Amino acid sequence: MNKFIISSSFIFVIIIHFSILNYFKTSKIQDSQIQDNNPILLQIAKIEPKTETKIEVQKEVVIIEKKVEKPIAKPTPIKPVEKPLPIKKTASLVKEELIENKNLKNSEVTQKIETQTNEEKIEKENEYLRKYKTELREEINKNKTYPTISRKLKEQGKVIVSFRVMKNGSFENIKLNGSSNIKRLDEAALNALYETKRFKPFENEINKEFVDFELPLEFIVIN
Repeated sequence: MNKFIISSSFIFVIIIHFSILNYFKTSKIQDSQIQDNNPILLQIAKIEPKTETKIEVQKEVVIIEKKVEKPIAKPTPIKPVEKPLPIKKTASLVKEELIENKNLKNSEVTQKIETQTNEEKIEKENEYLRKYKTELREEINKNKTYPTISRKLKEQGKVIVSFRVMKNGSFENIKLNGSSNIKRLDEAALNALYETKRFKPFENEINKEFVDFELPLEFIVIN
């Protein structure tokens, strides 16, 4: 009986101890949870850096131009021209000068004569060619035949022909330079040259191998 009481009391004491220990443990855990649930507020203030305002001072730069004085050029002295000493003319020198002057005068005279003669030759040649051309035109007109059909139809016109007269009077390079716009009249003008064929040879006044001519031949109906 006593053993039972002792063992039961011992077990009871142990249970009380465990319960006390359990109580303390649970109370500590709750305190720590309470502390964890309460947030800590920290206020952090932003510190803005102070901006220093720099004031720029513009400095005015004054440029002073220095005037450079140009040196005045000194005039170069003009040297006096030395006049050549007069040469004393001897008798032989005077004689030579007279001969030279005489030769110069003679050459001038000959040149004038030559120019005059050349001008006279050209004038004579032009005058001869004018007469030759007039006579040549008359000769060609003699050999000109007016086409019968053109005369009946009263076809009229002017034909310009060109050709070369050689020194012996023969014709070469016969061409139609200006048409009358009527074929029969153009052919009649060319036939007049072919019929003439030759004219008198050049005289001595013409110093040419040939002369080119251009003549108008007219076809006019006369009632």
